Amino acid sequence: MKRKVASKDFNMSDLPSNRKEVFFDCIKNRFRYLFYSGLLLFVAVIPIIIIYFLKSVNLGALFGELNEGNISSEEYRSISFTYLLIYDGIIVLSSFIASLSICGLTRVVRQIAWEEPLFFIKDFTDGIKMNYKHISIQLFVFSLIYMISDISLFIQMRFAILSYIPFGIFFLVVLPITLYNLSQTNIYIMSNIKMTKNSALFYLKSVPVCVLFSLVILMFSLIDFIPNIAIKLLIFALLIMLFFPLYYLAWFLYSSSIFDKYLNINFYPEIVDKGIVRKEGYKKLEPTINLENKDE
Repeated sequence: MKRKVASKDFNMSDLPSNRKEVFFDCIKNRFRYLFYSGLLLFVAVIPIIIIYFLKSVNLGALFGELNEGNISSEEYRSISFTYLLIYDGIIVLSSFIASLSICGLTRVVRQIAWEEPLFFIKDFTDGIKMNYKHISIQLFVFSLIYMISDISLFIQMRFAILSYIPFGIFFLVVLPITLYNLSQTNIYIMSNIKMTKNSALFYLKSVPVCVLFSLVILMFSLIDFIPNIAIKLLIFALLIMLFFPLYYLAWFLYSSSIFDKYLNINFYPEIVDKGIVRKEGYKKLEPTINLENKDE
């Protein structure tokens, strides 16, 4: 049997020396695992996708009834509010199914980002076994706050801008903190309360970048304005299978740099710069603050 021979000898300089290089190295050499994870995530969120599109179709049809004068504005608001409660409520309950696949995806991303051995099926299932309690609770709270923000946008308040406050809090605070929680879950052993406390502190140290990551997600809500349901579904599927794994990989690498700077250098020096081979002359991190992270 013939084997492919490398065109040049391996050098230590070929290894990624910063997290940007790790990102592109993972895409180049282990993209298939990111795609497999995204595919499994897509399967897990099918119930949410179905509910999401039923919600869009029914609310759109109801708005059409209002425009045609078949129902009054009071009836429209009453029925729409009921739809929101039912559909968003089902999405909240369906978040548990999605959380299982996210557990596996986040574990796989950690393994490839850290240049650790990866046995895809085993690591994916290990991620579910080890993290489902933490991540299912995190995503339940996350989706519940999403439901509140969604309903608040629908309810007319005396000052319309007040309706956007829960939505703004969701995207600019809750989303970044949840992302930090996901990263921490696959690295440290701690309670959800302590994890969220740490995430809030990390967020305060990195607000501009966190807001940028949130805005990237917000931009993809623009698919709501696509009138063709089939095209909308196709784009939605591609975002989950291809975009989200890359998005989370970028986030995990960035959050790891924050953990190194404010947590690992103090308590876990053995995982500082995990997966990176720094070049000579790189200024090493020095201990900064005492951030408590372990349960007694």
